[in-house]
Amino acid sequence: MLQTIRDRASGWFAYAIVFLISVPFALWGINHYLDGGGKQVAAKVGDTTISLAAFGQAYRDEQARLAQMFGGQLPPNVTDKMVKQLALRQLVQETLLAQVVDDAGYKVTNQELLKQIVSFPVFQQDGNFSKTRYEQILAAQGMTPAVFEKKLRRQLAIEQFQSGIVDTAFATQSEAEDAIKLEGEKRQVAMTVIPLSRFFADIKIKPEAIKAYYKQHQSEYMTSQKVRVSYLRLKESDLAGTINPDAEALKQYYRDHRAKFAKPERAVASEIVLDIPTGKAEREKKMSLAAHIRSLSMKGDSFSELAKRYSQNQGNAGRGGEMGQVTRADLPNALADALFSLKPGETSKPIELDGKLYLLKLEQLLPAEQQTFAEAESRVRHDYVASQARGLFEKQQQRLSELAYEHPGTLEPAAKSLGLPIKQSDWFTQSGGAGVAANAQVLKAAFSNAVLSNGTNSGVIQISKGDVLVLRIADKQAPQPMPLKSVQSRISGILERDAAENDARKLAKQLRDAVAGGKDLKAVSTEHHLSFRALGWLSRGDRSLPSNLVQAAFRSPPPASANQPSVGSVKLNDGGYAVFSVNRIDWPAVDSSKASAMLKTLGTGVGQTEMSVLFQSLEKSVDVRIYPNNINL
Repeated sequence: MLQTIRDRASGWFAYAIVFLISVPFALWGINHYLDGGGKQVAAKVGDTTISLAAFGQAYRDEQARLAQMFGGQLPPNVTDKMVKQLALRQLVQETLLAQVVDDAGYKVTNQELLKQIVSFPVFQQDGNFSKTRYEQILAAQGMTPAVFEKKLRRQLAIEQFQSGIVDTAFATQSEAEDAIKLEGEKRQVAMTVIPLSRFFADIKIKPEAIKAYYKQHQSEYMTSQKVRVSYLRLKESDLAGTINPDAEALKQYYRDHRAKFAKPERAVASEIVLDIPTGKAEREKKMSLAAHIRSLSMKGDSFSELAKRYSQNQGNAGRGGEMGQVTRADLPNALADALFSLKPGETSKPIELDGKLYLLKLEQLLPAEQQTFAEAESRVRHDYVASQARGLFEKQQQRLSELAYEHPGTLEPAAKSLGLPIKQSDWFTQSGGAGVAANAQVLKAAFSNAVLSNGTNSGVIQISKGDVLVLRIADKQAPQPMPLKSVQSRISGILERDAAENDARKLAKQLRDAVAGGKDLKAVSTEHHLSFRALGWLSRGDRSLPSNLVQAAFRSPPPASANQPSVGSVKLNDGGYAVFSVNRIDWPAVDSSKASAMLKTLGTGVGQTEMSVLFQSLEKSVDVRIYPNNINL
């Protein structure tokens, strides 16, 4: 049942499923079962162990299922720990059910097993079961048919047991009708809002209150921890500046890379560009025009004059569509293929690309030419230096990594070996600073437990391509209490808001009591100079109002009579209060087809609840031990 839910979930429902599955896990009592990590297993359920291999496979399966639910990628709020918990819970529950199934004597016949296997599309070829494909797919997963069939037989027996509970659960007709009424219920609601701004003018915060709050909440008013780091920075561009090749080295590089220093084949060409309208009729006219222009060009009309007359490319139409010399790399593939397939003097057929029509004329084709060393010397020097610097950088980066690891308490050996100066940053906090402290990876490394608390060197940190560094803490400063003077205005604002919310809460109670005593909410609102709104008929899913207001209105009891509404209040997100009255309630008529559908929905819910209760009972009756250290939980 849980597997079926996972397989079918998608969209917002997928998020709800993850939440609904993960929250019960948090209440599962896992902490009660935690054990050390001496045994190389993930968990033990009674006398049955869950191996690390089984957990690993379940973890990977869970990752794949969740990724599929969310369109191929896990959302940020689904952590690795959550995925492990979900996988572990699934394994524990399956193990518990397997024990129940075995004890109860549930069996899956060979015929039932075979029927299930041949029904899997993944094992089919041309719509029929393929034994060869079956064995190949299992082999690719490192599994034999015997192992797979044993697991499948067990899963089918568990599903048989679950179906016996879930499929036999039911709800009554009256429960279905009540659910439909509640789902379609509408309430006629009015409200008045008590804004916090009403009270601020009369609130005066005394200095003694600010000092007392500051003392009671000292931990909230501390400076951030600061550090300074020493670091070695290795840059490929710096290494390039130390490379000064002689003429022979450059000539040898030229000989080894002659293909890099050849001028590619070039075309001297012209173009006519036409915009393609969106309308079908206008589009056909433009296509006919392009064919007509090509026909004129092929008959001998000047392509340059045709371009001046028809081309809509403002960049070169005035020059007769001249493109100059172009290579294949200068053009989109479709245009390059068309142009370089022409013979000099030919005009291409119309080419449609990105909402435009192109007509290309090849004036002249210039063959590829090999540049001499003298012609290419500047580029040869640049490429040679870049190549040498890249190789040297890679070697020195590796050496930097090795020395930083071999001597974790100092940067001196690495600095001496590589000839790098040990630099020092300014003070910075975890939120960042100047220079290297503006880099997110530097911040992450500097405030990691290994570097900050244990005092070791960091690993190699990439600042950008060809730019890395290794750092260690040079000095650190623990958080210090902020001076009261620097935070007193902030504290005063907090106390003012607290006082205003308290006054708003008191006034909300006063209004609520007045309406409960028989007064009209609109009249009470006017008496206290508050705005009144008749909200009309609301449904439970109303999105035009704050959700907590709608929920509170539907939690309120029905009106005692037509003249005595039920009344309530709720705190709003801005700290103010809304006082509301529920004046009337309307329930929909129950349609028989809706009642039938609701019976199925409620029955499924009852079945899932019964399964949940069963799991809770099993977990209490069986000794379940988790070994978190073995699975990094």
